[in-house]
Amino acid sequence: MTYKRKYYKEIFLKALQEALKQGLISHQGEFEKYISNKQDISNFYVMILSIHSEIFEMVYSDMTDVYYSDKIDYALDSDLDDKGLELGIPRPKATHASVEATFTLNRTQETDVLEPAGVLITTSTGVAYRTVEDLYIPAGDTDATVTALAVNPGTSSIIVENQLTKIESDLSTTESATKVTNSGPSYGGSEGFTDDEYRLLLKYHKEIFQKGNEEAFINYLANFDGIDGYSFIPNWDGSGTLKVILDPGTDYQLNQAYNDLQKLVSQASEDIYMTAPVKVPINVHAVVDVDIDRVNPYSSIEKEEIKSKIISAIRLFIDGGKNIITGEYYKGLSIGEDFIPYKLGAFLDKQIPELKNITFKVPDDYIVITDEEIGATNVITIEMI
Repeated sequence: MTYKRKYYKEIFLKALQEALKQGLISHQGEFEKYISNKQDISNFYVMILSIHSEIFEMVYSDMTDVYYSDKIDYALDSDLDDKGLELGIPRPKATHASVEATFTLNRTQETDVLEPAGVLITTSTGVAYRTVEDLYIPAGDTDATVTALAVNPGTSSIIVENQLTKIESDLSTTESATKVTNSGPSYGGSEGFTDDEYRLLLKYHKEIFQKGNEEAFINYLANFDGIDGYSFIPNWDGSGTLKVILDPGTDYQLNQAYNDLQKLVSQASEDIYMTAPVKVPINVHAVVDVDIDRVNPYSSIEKEEIKSKIISAIRLFIDGGKNIITGEYYKGLSIGEDFIPYKLGAFLDKQIPELKNITFKVPDDYIVITDEEIGATNVITIEMI
């Protein structure tokens, strides 16, 4: 029997019809009036039926919630979480952003410098990261770069380049002038799965537990910290090798993912090749007009400021990062996403209110990006007219 929720009007009408059959009310001529004017019912018995119908409607509401709570297509919030736990697939939580942090000594040391993973580093505003690799600076060198993960998960820990400035941990080296910075922005740092994202994942619960399935790889990478995206290329070398491309694909990430995938996800006979995406340099040369419809044209100083904003927005569109104006994180081009000048123009139109017209000289057409590549900014030239 299929469950069907019932509402007040349907319940009340049915009760009135049954009361008429039993001779408890004399005629049905006023049924419509009873239903439409439930606040002004003079017949005491009919009023009781109306109250009961309202109560039954509330009961049906609760029963509907219970009915849908056990169904993947309709369950929400904690009900969907309970369904996922029942299937053995917890909701992917917020992931931690990652960044490559460079430590620099004031001068070379006579002995190697080795700092175990776990060094706490922060920005001037208190966003904290902790190294996940041992920091090793050989004697005679002054710097080394290691991977660090945000202490707090989610998008709130996303940073742009050169924001890490403080070393909070006590280092074993006596070099007091050790500095830290990040030459590039952070990667990853996503919020937990929404109900719709989680629901889609749960619909493939059978495939997730079958090693070697694409869904098993997707489930693993959904919980992987510090990546902006990934791509799979099956039968990469023509003999069954699966190529997994991670963005950004640092050595630390590739090693961790490879070991975990071999142990937890792939079949024993599978061969996995891990790599970062090949960066395709994108040159942009555009002619920009900001004075259309303006009575007083912008000054040269104002145009230079607008030009700087346009260049930053182009880098944001291609490379991704934190929007300096809104503070929100923008993902940038994904692995395998073609660069299309029209889309860049539409993006700039939303980001730069002063922009009136833009014409792209380079590229003069879209740039094809394969599944093993990702676009990256190279030379950006803006002509202001």
